[in-house]
Amino acid sequence: FGATTSGRPAELPGVEEALGLFINTLPVRVSIDPATPAATWLRDLQERQVAARAHDYLPLSTIQAEAGLQGDTQLFDSLVVVENYPVDERAAHEHGLTIGDVTANEATNYPLTLSAYVTERIRLLIGYEPACFDTATVHRLLGDLERILASLVHDPQRPLGRMAGADPAAVAAFVDGGASERPEHSVPELFARQVRRSPEATALVAADGEWSYAELDARATELADHLRAHGVAAESRVLLALPRSPRVVVAMLAVLKAGAAYVPVHSAVPAERVAALAADTGATVAIVDSTTADRCAQAGVATLLHYEPEDLSTDGIDPAAAPPREATARAQRAEPLPASAAYVMFTSGSTGVPKGVVVDHRNIASLAADRRWSGDHERVLFHSPHAFDAATYEIWVPLLNGGTVVAAEEEISTELVAGSVRDHGVSALFVTTALFNLFSQQEPGCFSGLRQVWIGGEAAEPSSIARVRRACPDTEVVNGYGPTETTTFATCTPISLERALAEDCPIGRPMDGTRTHILDAALRPVPVGAVGELYISGDGLARGYDARPGLTAERFVADPFGSGGRLYRTGDLVRWNGEGHIEFVGRADGQIKLRGFRLELGEVESALARLPEVAQAAATVVEAPSGGQVLAGYLTAAGSQPPDTRAVRERLAQTLPAYMVPSVLTVVPELPINHNGKVDRPKLPEPDWAGLVESDYAAPEGVTEEVVAEIWAKTLNLERVGRHDNFFDIGGDSLKSVQVVREIKDTLDIAVPTRALFDHQTVRSYATAVEAALADQMGT
Repeated sequence: FGATTSGRPAELPGVEEALGLFINTLPVRVSIDPATPAATWLRDLQERQVAARAHDYLPLSTIQAEAGLQGDTQLFDSLVVVENYPVDERAAHEHGLTIGDVTANEATNYPLTLSAYVTERIRLLIGYEPACFDTATVHRLLGDLERILASLVHDPQRPLGRMAGADPAAVAAFVDGGASERPEHSVPELFARQVRRSPEATALVAADGEWSYAELDARATELADHLRAHGVAAESRVLLALPRSPRVVVAMLAVLKAGAAYVPVHSAVPAERVAALAADTGATVAIVDSTTADRCAQAGVATLLHYEPEDLSTDGIDPAAAPPREATARAQRAEPLPASAAYVMFTSGSTGVPKGVVVDHRNIASLAADRRWSGDHERVLFHSPHAFDAATYEIWVPLLNGGTVVAAEEEISTELVAGSVRDHGVSALFVTTALFNLFSQQEPGCFSGLRQVWIGGEAAEPSSIARVRRACPDTEVVNGYGPTETTTFATCTPISLERALAEDCPIGRPMDGTRTHILDAALRPVPVGAVGELYISGDGLARGYDARPGLTAERFVADPFGSGGRLYRTGDLVRWNGEGHIEFVGRADGQIKLRGFRLELGEVESALARLPEVAQAAATVVEAPSGGQVLAGYLTAAGSQPPDTRAVRERLAQTLPAYMVPSVLTVVPELPINHNGKVDRPKLPEPDWAGLVESDYAAPEGVTEEVVAEIWAKTLNLERVGRHDNFFDIGGDSLKSVQVVREIKDTLDIAVPTRALFDHQTVRSYATAVEAALADQMGT
């Protein structure tokens, strides 16, 4: 802050007779060590201020220059002024003078000024700029200052970290999302209630038909018997390595019926990482199909249950894995406990090792019981990867409330959203913020007919929400937030058109049975408007990290506000607004969200650094020529020869999921280091975008390849694309793939499935898929 000085040092001879206004305002920097006693801290502060008085004639411009700052650098935006005008009343009386009254009209260029008037008591006055602060905020600031000063005086030897802070009562009403009846039942028990209540009601809609609750229950029970026959029991872990399909829903329910926890494996996870997941969880059984069996076999999983798409019953399971006799199977059946693990979902780890979040049955039941789903979420579109915790909402919220899951077997697109509403009556869905933004530009009306669309994963874009609200006035857009450790959603709020136009898009208030705290480093509540770290507790809080007690203790800390519970440290920096909604500010660490996926830069850097040809590595998110955000890697050579970046990416793809492999790698002589000895990410150079495309350029052949190459180049903002270039290696992603499909439709009038680009990733291969789609369209 800035402190105003008189500019009349007492030690300067004749200063009291000098004419002129010598008042100056200088920056005051105050460091705080929470362990320092208050009296010691105040004494040191006073001594530094006294020493600084010898230089209080310096203008701000000189201070900026001495600090190496530009002249327009703002050093402070608030002032502290001690008004101390000494009056010699005895001398005045000797000359027959008295002071009748003193008034002063003062103004500053700063939005906030604290003035202290020293008489027999100290009177504090805050002056503020109404355009920056409202009256309630200023009164709260003054009240907090009074609490802090009283605490300092009451116990001056107490460490600063234990002094009073802001009044916690000011935010107490915002913390609790409201009591809810936590269902003390397992997921199979709650599902069985729906089976008994409405056995013929539609539970699952697939491309080839509908399944009733009774049918889904029977198929899951049959598969559960297969699992038990292979030793799956309470707290076992079963890898779920299936493409997103109705089979995933059956498999999830079957694993839970067997008393085990499912471990969803993303389709982009290579065999080496599958092996690591199996080893971490102790899983010996995996449910697979023909597209994933080889990967799990290479990973060394002992037992593979083949569950093929030709028959959605368990008849497709390998005959060698036949279940025990019916009587034996019934005898082995036992309901899991509410506290039993339901799934283990892996997220990126800052140490280079992924961590598995253990969610129990009560967590899922609590999410499904939230009152926000009532009336609007009867039919939910299941389109997220099942290794993404959005699938927990998409499957269990409708099924545990008597609703319907509509399973999408294609990648999501505007056509899929609109078609799901039109053909299957989907009433609600979740999409990542990045996809929502893209769809709002392509076809904002695709959400028409939905009662609610929930978004999350990244900061909301107000203009995109406004566009959708205008096109779909009857569709409510809800901004949701929640780490995997809090079971999908922890906070939410609807965003109206008016709010979006005002660019007011908070992440909302806590959901039922959830408490949110915004705390400082000493775990004290921060006041409204101040930035702190978000901590979450309540019914959705996960058990912790599977077989990682140290990391669990670090992130799941004791709750000082509850009755012996825990708080999850999110690492997200947030603040309360005046309405009690939480506003997202940023991250306190190296974790990022990219296209809805949560990843740690440290894990990417560790994977790079483990390669023998790499000495040092860094990763960051940059803006690609296509305009989208991509992951970029930087590395230095371990030997005299620079690493082959294409070979490095291929090696990384063997250990990391595709979304964690940098889109572009750049070899640098050395990494920039800041004064703390850490990589200075803002000073990393522009990535080597030229290295994205095939070094041995091969021109497209034929009209179709030329059109595809031109569309890819336009979409990714590249000068040219060769026939052997891989779409995802040259900066493409799932969002850009949707744009490619739209461009193909507009240019060639051919409807190519979105999935085709994931199966045919080069220009040459994709052009063949386009021609095949044209042949199908023409019936030839």
